[in-house]
Amino acid sequence: MIHTCLLAGGDIRQRMMAAMLLQKGMTVYAVGLEHCVQLPGDVRPWDEAAPPVDLAVLPVPATRDGATLNAPYAAGPLPLSDVLNRLPAGCRLCGGMLPPAVAELCRKKHMTLFDYGKEERFLQQNALLTAEGAIEIALRNTSRQLEGTPVCVVGYGRIGRILANKLQALGCRVTVAARRPEARQEALALHMKAITTNELPNHAFAVIFNTAPAPVIDAAAIAAQPDHCLLIDLASPPGGVDKQAARRRGLRHIHALALPARCAPASAADIIWQTIAHHFEETD
Repeated sequence: MIHTCLLAGGDIRQRMMAAMLLQKGMTVYAVGLEHCVQLPGDVRPWDEAAPPVDLAVLPVPATRDGATLNAPYAAGPLPLSDVLNRLPAGCRLCGGMLPPAVAELCRKKHMTLFDYGKEERFLQQNALLTAEGAIEIALRNTSRQLEGTPVCVVGYGRIGRILANKLQALGCRVTVAARRPEARQEALALHMKAITTNELPNHAFAVIFNTAPAPVIDAAAIAAQPDHCLLIDLASPPGGVDKQAARRRGLRHIHALALPARCAPASAADIIWQTIAHHFEETD
């Protein structure tokens, strides 16, 4: 049974989770959230006087450099090792995309480790929020309605598949650009157009959404687009769009990262918590 929880680092999703856990009657501690706006007043600082916690929740990703906690609202850099070494033996530790060294430390301290960032439940629901956020960005940054608009979704993984289907439901003329033949066949079966990524320079779109973690929207593809084309890159840095080519061409380029936290933080926090809770319900 979890009574006390530490929220370490992270973005606004951690603030939302703090409010959620307080409502469930838990005692919540926080570190690395000192500058987070409107952190609930009942959240306690995780100082030396704090008692041992039952559960520690790190963000996704837990670290961006392998050494420092991902904590944009922290008062200063917070070494990940400092947080982990303070956790009590037997504590349950959760985080997203945890580095291998964390697993070794957990074994030594007999802590239960759960990387929710690798769970299909989390990935699918996060993909849904990302797709919705991408559509919101398109609506806010174009002067044209989406219905009847030619759009392209590059990549057909979790996010690309959901995004393409939502765009089609809005009445867009959707083209899927995918490397895998089976992905293109699926798109065709759903009455979308389908091309290879190499064929992008032969087509023009009002909006291009990139989900592929590779440099696929190159200068040739960008040169083929109309002046009003909007490029929305959802891939992790460095992304899949040639930024310099887009700048030279004068096309608007938005590298939209962490959309669940930006567009639906309460839902994103709930997804993380439900993934964690579901895991421990099955393993307890």
